[in-house]
Amino acid sequence: MTLSHGHDVNAILRAARTDAAGRALANPGADLLVNGLYDALTASSGTTARWEYTVPAGCAAILEGLYLYVQWATTAGQVLARVDVNRAGAGYGTFAEIENDTVQNRHLTVSASLLLRAGDQVRGVTNNGDPGVKLMRVNAYLRQITL
Repeated sequence: MTLSHGHDVNAILRAARTDAAGRALANPGADLLVNGLYDALTASSGTTARWEYTVPAGCAAILEGLYLYVQWATTAGQVLARVDVNRAGAGYGTFAEIENDTVQNRHLTVSASLLLRAGDQVRGVTNNGDPGVKLMRVNAYLRQITL
């Protein structure tokens, strides 16, 4: 498969599994692990970006997984955790989101394989519309690969 800017995805992934001499790496593809993590008790607040990652020039990245968690609140839809993706400056769109329940805490685990190109962005967002302090988590696990 070839990306729109001419890079062969299979060649990228093969290159990420070997060093310059062609020897297999102990941790394939791990040029750099980049994790966006937010795990906190949060007071009432509007929609807030908690972390952001931009794929640097000369690199690609793979969004490998997400974990979202929100504590229950007395009114549904008051507390949310979300991961947004911005492709090539086209504006952020929601990739995954979870909202609170009125009875129990909610969580969402996503195993993903989303290939991101240089300039693409990922961010973790929370919103606590409840008057109380709530526990929220918005975590993303990314692998950055130098091309």
